[in-house]
Amino acid sequence: MSSTIELNDWIFIDRENDKSEMVHVKAKGRIRLNKNCVIQIGDLVGIPLNVKFYIDGDQLQPVRIDNVLLEDKEAELDDVGDNRTIGLEKSQEVQTHTSDDITAMQNEGVSGTEIIDRLKEGSSTFESKGVYSQAKWTRRALAKHRQTFTFRRHTINTLVQWEFAKQPDKICHLQADSLGQILQHASVMPGRKVMVVDQAFGLVQAAAMYKMHIPDEGIADGLFTNVYVGTRKQTSEFRQALNLADPKLYGTHNGRPTRAQTTDHSLEPDLTRGVHDVTLQAIIECEATDDLSQDVRPLLEAGYESLIIVGDADPTPTLAIMLPYVAGGGTVVVYHTSLSALQTTADYFARERAVFGGSIIQTQQLSHQVLPARTHPAMTMQVMPSYIYVAYRSEREVARAGVVG
Repeated sequence: MSSTIELNDWIFIDRENDKSEMVHVKAKGRIRLNKNCVIQIGDLVGIPLNVKFYIDGDQLQPVRIDNVLLEDKEAELDDVGDNRTIGLEKSQEVQTHTSDDITAMQNEGVSGTEIIDRLKEGSSTFESKGVYSQAKWTRRALAKHRQTFTFRRHTINTLVQWEFAKQPDKICHLQADSLGQILQHASVMPGRKVMVVDQAFGLVQAAAMYKMHIPDEGIADGLFTNVYVGTRKQTSEFRQALNLADPKLYGTHNGRPTRAQTTDHSLEPDLTRGVHDVTLQAIIECEATDDLSQDVRPLLEAGYESLIIVGDADPTPTLAIMLPYVAGGGTVVVYHTSLSALQTTADYFARERAVFGGSIIQTQQLSHQVLPARTHPAMTMQVMPSYIYVAYRSEREVARAGVVG
């Protein structure tokens, strides 16, 4: 993937000390970088990623840190100056510009660099400071008065952190460590057959697609099926954030093409590979009617190697519906914030002997302060307990049920 912004990218604009946002880089359209600067979105194409920029007039300039190096100790002593009288003057005599003056300059569109220059001129003590003190003052002033921007592409980790900071209940209080363990235990990787029942607004299925995606090949020979509850898909936001809008990832919705990949609409969609979305209701209706002409039938006969269920509702009914489509020895991973709910699910399927090797794991990893004779979690952490149930599909049950796999 390119290290610069490209057309049709979804990028994350990280504003220092201000609101961040995600934007789609299009040929047309405008974006407001700050209160006084509006630029064409297309002008972002070619700008390096993960580099800090600031606005100088109407131009974006990279931030460069100047290192102050002194020739020797004698030069350092000559440069320091006499700082003993600094701070003894009256406060109104130190700086002639008031906070109202600074606000007025910002409203007039004066750049942060120019504001700093004016503050230096209005300071009665700046010239008497040493080189190091001046550099330190300048860095602090720039951080306060000059808006900086960093353009990034989201990864799974940054996307989870960003969404958790905004609305954790929307994503079922998933954090990066929990999501990482879900994908690891489910062995999500290119070439696998993975089914996800995601009630975290599509975050988990987008993360799984990200892990399975091969640049320039899409999912390739892998099969990814996203099962969602309800009639309205809520999956585009996180797919876009991870730049998974590749035409090779377009599949079907309930067996029907979601977007034409070819002008020949007579071609049947390939339901043995690629990305597909299907409603839970369509699966239930397909089983109830036992109609082999149903479009989702090939998806149900795939024999999935991994099944992931994430949500706040009771997972037992959903797992009972989806378990028959897991191949023998396939991995089942269920995420929930309630330990009792997962324990009920684990006990039920253990009695039915539908799975083996079931275990419940607490996923939340706490940051600890390690001090002499004292170790405890950091007291300022925002923690929501979360657990995953990991089990494996029983070969005996698969044979008895006659499941393809």
